[in-house]
Amino acid sequence: MLPQRLHQLRAFLAVYQAGSVTLAAEMLHLSQPAVTKLVHALEAQVGIVLFDRSRRRLTPTREAVVLRNELDTLFSTLDRTDSLLNALRNGLDGRLHIAAVPAVGNFLIPGPLSVHLAQRPSQASVTVASSATVNSLVQSGAADIGFCLPVNAGDMVNVRHVITLPSFLVLPRSHRLSHSRCVDIAQLEGDPFVTVNQNYGFGNPLVDFFRTHGFHHTPRVETQSNAVACGLVEAGVGFAIVDAPTAYNYRKRICVLPMAQEISFPIRVIYPPSVERSSLDHFIPLVEKELERMTSEIQNELAGH
Repeated sequence: MLPQRLHQLRAFLAVYQAGSVTLAAEMLHLSQPAVTKLVHALEAQVGIVLFDRSRRRLTPTREAVVLRNELDTLFSTLDRTDSLLNALRNGLDGRLHIAAVPAVGNFLIPGPLSVHLAQRPSQASVTVASSATVNSLVQSGAADIGFCLPVNAGDMVNVRHVITLPSFLVLPRSHRLSHSRCVDIAQLEGDPFVTVNQNYGFGNPLVDFFRTHGFHHTPRVETQSNAVACGLVEAGVGFAIVDAPTAYNYRKRICVLPMAQEISFPIRVIYPPSVERSSLDHFIPLVEKELERMTSEIQNELAGH
């Protein structure tokens, strides 16, 4: 892409976001005529109208909305590239890029990452995404290490380890079983249920679990986030089965209990295909230790009740 086109696209995006040429010019530190010229040139060269000028306020057209959504990704990538170049120039080439599914990225990574950065001062980024996206980021080399569920993506990444996330039953505090020590899944037959239906490549562990134990369920709400499921449980929508890190972080707001039947979630630790051995191997025990701490605290709190 030619530099002039980038200037035109930045001008368009600024006008779109600001809603006026005047504010866009201030954002870009350009004159109003310069911004107007850039936007007009873009429209003329691509042959589409980006703003309806029939009223006093500029109104984005449908084409402008589509273009704007694409530009968010483009300029986000360019900004990250600029940051990387600045880091390389300043000798900060030890930046750690982590990609992880929400349960790991939101709740399990922060503690171990703090220890890692204290031992090996550097910069880091954490991307929280679906398993498929995590796999893609690692496969392309955009992430140095990934934590994800199994996906159908061939053998284009190095699977170095599997971390098993145990699960817990979470109930509204007002639920009839909230004072139980342990719950059999059969005791919940007919109760409203919040199901977590993520994009698993080799079957959904929850679906397989219910089928194995003959539990017939009709979920009241389906979501792709364990955190959302816990929020729905707190609101009294129903019960859910979630991973230990998520349960740990919601345990003060909802009832967290073990089940008579065990179910776990396999989290693969993956590296880019070109990496045979990684200096990040030491990071995995830190994550496992944090998981052990969370699980133990839940169990100790349950034993004290």
